[in-house]
Amino acid sequence: MSTKTTLLLAPALAPLTGTAPLACAVRDLAKALQDNGWAVTVAIGLDATDESSQAGLRRAGLARRLEPLTVKDQELIVSEGSVGDMNVLALTFAGKPDPTSTLEAARALGQEPHLIQLWGATATALPICAPAKTLVHYEESATSAKAAKTATSLEAADLVLMQSKTDAAAALKIKDSPFAPLSAKLRGLAPGFDAREWNPSRDSLLAERMDPPTAAGKAAAKAALRIELGLKDVDVPLIAVVSTIEKLPRALGAELIKLPLQIAGLGAGKHVEALAARAPQVAACPRPLSDFETRQLRHRIVAAADFVLLAPGANPTSQLFPCQYGTAVIAHNSGEAGDRIVNFDLNSRTGSGFLYRNQDELMATIRNAIEAWEAGEETRNALIQRCLHLDLSWQTAALRFDELVAPIL
Repeated sequence: MSTKTTLLLAPALAPLTGTAPLACAVRDLAKALQDNGWAVTVAIGLDATDESSQAGLRRAGLARRLEPLTVKDQELIVSEGSVGDMNVLALTFAGKPDPTSTLEAARALGQEPHLIQLWGATATALPICAPAKTLVHYEESATSAKAAKTATSLEAADLVLMQSKTDAAAALKIKDSPFAPLSAKLRGLAPGFDAREWNPSRDSLLAERMDPPTAAGKAAAKAALRIELGLKDVDVPLIAVVSTIEKLPRALGAELIKLPLQIAGLGAGKHVEALAARAPQVAACPRPLSDFETRQLRHRIVAAADFVLLAPGANPTSQLFPCQYGTAVIAHNSGEAGDRIVNFDLNSRTGSGFLYRNQDELMATIRNAIEAWEAGEETRNALIQRCLHLDLSWQTAALRFDELVAPIL
């Protein structure tokens, strides 16, 4: 096969104009696949009554066809063009777009690719994908409540990609797993990170850009953040929590504030907010007044922190983006972290983060991170360098994608 062709059925116009994780994943994977020799077309169904979609369509600058296209007795407005090297077909429906009709319309416009990629709700188009091979990007954690309901609907796919090899293996180990029938086609593809949002060398949301991140640079950023958040200027590590952590028992919180550390939380849930209320000199949980302030604080906290405590769960883009700032993660040994992070060893100064297997191990893991920080600047710089060398690129994801789909094409 000289040219590999894929039709990527996108769930919304967001891949062209949005900043949400799914939008970034669709857009950045498509670009990486093109760089790797694929011919990619993105097909998107739009609602004519949704003004935000129509405004996004105008911003994308796609050219409208003069003649409408009729699919299932419904006239669709066709807009097409190139956005960032991607061939794009935008199909506007009179009401809510139907993934099946979107796929039929794309085929009527001459799209007969070797592979059809489906995301999220577009997986409802699975039954009509043949004769093309089909791949579903599965965005849920295998342990989520939704997983059991959706797993059986994926049996028509030729390949199902979860967020990591660790997730794919865990899905099959669940007792009476709904994923058991998918065992021969279930694989893991660790995502890339959002380089537009998280790039320390050109991050305009930081008080001072980091290029490259170092222990000294992070110490300066941390000092400025402490002033901003009203935390004491003390010689202890700072742990950031920038995603919702709901499973943090009250007893664990009481233990945390006894340790030589500080915590900065943002949108981190009621448990971290309670810590900040009980110990304002140890923990801070600001409440920004705008979306811009939220973004700005999230960037400053991630850049200044020594560690980020990650909430477990699947995400279309890499959740290890703090590593781009030399900030090591403390994470559950599952999902993407389970695939990519190796526990830091204080003696050999190898490893790139700190993993725990269950809640009982979390406190010991946090203590291990504190011990590494207390070992001094040389050890901190070694850990920062390990974080910076993690390969979180979409180019690597595209190469892995090639390996996974080769057997079905």
